[in-house]
Amino acid sequence: MVSKKIMLSLLFAVMFFSILSAAKADDLSNIKYSVGVINDKAKPGDKLEYNVTLRNDGSSPIKLSLNVLFTGLTDITPSVLTLNPGDEQLIHVALTVKSDQKPGKILIKLLVFDDKGNSLNPPIYLQGEILKSPKLFESVNINKVTINPQVLDPRNPFSISFEVYNPVETVVVPMEITSDIEGFSYRVDNQNISEGTTTITVDNLTLPESASPGNHTFTVSLLFAGNVTSKGNAVANVVSYSNCVINEHTSVNLLGKKYVANVRNTGTDVANCVVSSSVSGIEKSLATSMTEGYSFENGKIIWKLSVNPQSEVVVTYTISYIPILIIPFAAVAVIAAFWYMTRKVTVRKEIVDYKRYPGFMDLKIQIKVKNLTNNELRHVKVYDPLPAFVKEVRDYGTIPGEIKKKGKKKNVTWEIESIKPKEERVLSYKIRTSVEVLGHIGFSPAKVEFKDANGEKVEEFSNVLAIEVE
Repeated sequence: MVSKKIMLSLLFAVMFFSILSAAKADDLSNIKYSVGVINDKAKPGDKLEYNVTLRNDGSSPIKLSLNVLFTGLTDITPSVLTLNPGDEQLIHVALTVKSDQKPGKILIKLLVFDDKGNSLNPPIYLQGEILKSPKLFESVNINKVTINPQVLDPRNPFSISFEVYNPVETVVVPMEITSDIEGFSYRVDNQNISEGTTTITVDNLTLPESASPGNHTFTVSLLFAGNVTSKGNAVANVVSYSNCVINEHTSVNLLGKKYVANVRNTGTDVANCVVSSSVSGIEKSLATSMTEGYSFENGKIIWKLSVNPQSEVVVTYTISYIPILIIPFAAVAVIAAFWYMTRKVTVRKEIVDYKRYPGFMDLKIQIKVKNLTNNELRHVKVYDPLPAFVKEVRDYGTIPGEIKKKGKKKNVTWEIESIKPKEERVLSYKIRTSVEVLGHIGFSPAKVEFKDANGEKVEEFSNVLAIEVE
């Protein structure tokens, strides 16, 4: 019994250590590192820099995050990463020394965590040294600030020159140029100040377009660890100016034309701006709207505008081509009306009856001819073309007709000696088809020929006839 307990205990121990070993295989103990120094000595305002290489010697990927314990600004690139088995990653660490950092050697702790919150133990230590800062506050002076030219136009660049006296060693500090003009500033992060007296010139400076005219003060400042160590001033006169910026847009389609011009004065004085657009005389007459204050000269619409500083004026016109498009339709309408008012006869064709039988159909067709004039119409002839499917024609009305061939078609023809003024004659006949026709059936228009009171030959046609047989 005792031996079985011992055996079970040993078995559980082996299993526990196996599980523990498997877990250890993928923990932070498999992360190896090395540290490379780029710069381990820095003055306040300068940077300490290191390259740290991490390598995963385990058998599974591991996600890492890095943090550094340091009182100044820190930059770790990358700060979060995933290392696959066998991979290594270069990490760049940059640390900016604060202005109040005391000189001496320091030990910086770089912490490495996995995604479970476990940290690399022991952490990675970076060694560095803070150097003593030169006493810039008492030693560096800016003298003789000059602006060239003295009269500034916001549209043109200018330069500022100044002398710097530095009795101590060469330093690199930020330099700023500021002014009481809103929107103007210039900065150089790394301005080299050599030992002794140095003249520095900054070229190609520009003012905001909206810089107000008058005298303005420009200040040159040297900064160290965020504080102004020295500064100098100079005054320059800014002149007023005007500047017209015109953006035009023209859209044209079948219905008309639209023109829009946005006129902006980007200057600081009132601007006299001129806007012009080419317009033909016909287009001018078709204009439906136009911004007031224009003139028409040499085929152009011209606006002469007074635009206030930093302001915008919009001018526009609209031309409609609809009147031109209406002309053809109006002409057709006039012609149609003229024809309707001057026609001499009306001819109306219709089917007054039809019957269906197996294999054929019977239809009765009627044609009405009316004299609209106050004169008698003589020698009137009526021609009604027969469809190809007609087998038989019979049962003429009160006015007998006959079948005659006119061209390639057979026609039912009537010859009427005369039709009195305002009289209407009714012609009719019946047809029998050779087949039983279904669906849409069309009949050509009938034609009437006669001579008017002046003896001139006149032709008129009836309507086109169609029926739907179901």
